[in-house]
Amino acid sequence: MIRQLARVGLTWGFLLFALGCHTPQWMRRETCVLEPGVSKSELVGYLNQNITGTQTRGGLASWRTSNARTSITGIPVSLPTSIAVEAPRSFRLRVSHPMSGGQEADIGSNDERFWMWSKDMPQIMTASHEDVGLAMNYLELPVPIQPDWLMEVFGVIPLNEQEFQLSRPDPMAPIVELVANRTTPQGETVQRIIRVNTCRGQITEHLLRRGDGHLIARAVMENYRLHETGISMPGLVRLQWPDAKVEMRLDLGRPEVNPSSLASNKALWEIPIIPNVSVVDIGEIARRRAGIPSSVAQVGHEWREGAAGVATIPSADANTDTSRPAPPFGNPWGNTDPAFTEPPRRRDALADSLSAPQPDPSLRVQPASNAVRTASPDAPVWAQ
Repeated sequence: MIRQLARVGLTWGFLLFALGCHTPQWMRRETCVLEPGVSKSELVGYLNQNITGTQTRGGLASWRTSNARTSITGIPVSLPTSIAVEAPRSFRLRVSHPMSGGQEADIGSNDERFWMWSKDMPQIMTASHEDVGLAMNYLELPVPIQPDWLMEVFGVIPLNEQEFQLSRPDPMAPIVELVANRTTPQGETVQRIIRVNTCRGQITEHLLRRGDGHLIARAVMENYRLHETGISMPGLVRLQWPDAKVEMRLDLGRPEVNPSSLASNKALWEIPIIPNVSVVDIGEIARRRAGIPSSVAQVGHEWREGAAGVATIPSADANTDTSRPAPPFGNPWGNTDPAFTEPPRRRDALADSLSAPQPDPSLRVQPASNAVRTASPDAPVWAQ
């Protein structure tokens, strides 16, 4: 009996030796890239290498893909999608109809503004970055998209070690959390959580939570791939907004890493021009509801504040005031100045503003009569 067992053991040993790299995955022991007791500084430094680069390779400053697919809650088929991302605040996500090729949605951001449009919306909604948080609190938006958080999710913004605390929910598991707390102008706490698999050295989730633990948004990162440059990127990003019951599943296809074409294509980061679709500054709507003075509108090209607050494209001989100081909402995660107090919060539906009889003209962006705006060279037909 003992000899038989010995023969079986030798047989299995020989088979495993012969199979070599073909050993079943469940029998292999994964080599971890980070120690189980990795410090916060070591963890943040390792993650930032993918963005800032090392002495031997560059980091991830921008990327684009023209063969991505988007799956959205309630839509039975995936939709062709193009995505472009460039640090620090520029991104463009355009979704097309799978049959006609017509544009279904356009979500984007540049250094000054964020915008959002879909085919079933009568207006392009936009806000300056300093007004995004205000709009989220004073208006009931279809989906509470946070552009600066998305830039972090898209992997081109280095993490600030001083902002985070390291948490280990399960000391025996390889998953740790980087947690950052911020206070909004309304006195609410917003928590950013980045979950990291220390064994693989990969971010698995980004979460936004309120101070009471209520989940605002979640991004799940899957199917990481190592680019030939040594940069690692997820192949699949699942964006979730629980309150809106919406999930956007982004299959990134084959992204180009740091494409030189993005640096010169400034027109890509402009708000689209869509025939018969107006532009509504939801940041201005929120400011009026909060009783906060209007800011200088900056939509598309250089804009000035016209009569009665109407934002217009200046003509060639127009004087534009660029010296006006920024309002107290420069921090996209909220104002932490204890001396700043905001008027009482009033949550109203955005539809109330958009469907009200003859809304205040200052809430709409109107081009000056003598203004000329050139469409983006790579813009689709509907935007030219």
